[in-house]
Amino acid sequence: MCFRPGEAKCTYGHGSFLLMTPARSRCGRKNGLLTTVGYQLGDEPAVYALEGSIAVTGSLVQWFRDSLG
Repeated sequence: MCFRPGEAKCTYGHGSFLLMTPARSRCGRKNGLLTTVGYQLGDEPAVYALEGSIAVTGSLVQWFRDSLG
């Protein structure tokens, strides 16, 4: 539900994925982030998002849990 520029969301599972809607226009790569389509409503132009990911977040949390126990 990131409809305004600057809003972000993070999903977590096996990995973590952060998406931020910086603008209505397509963004170039910045610091290793990817550009992806965030959403498109009706006939409006697509809104793009920057995406960053961490591949093994779930494994890292499990490792921390197992190491502390």
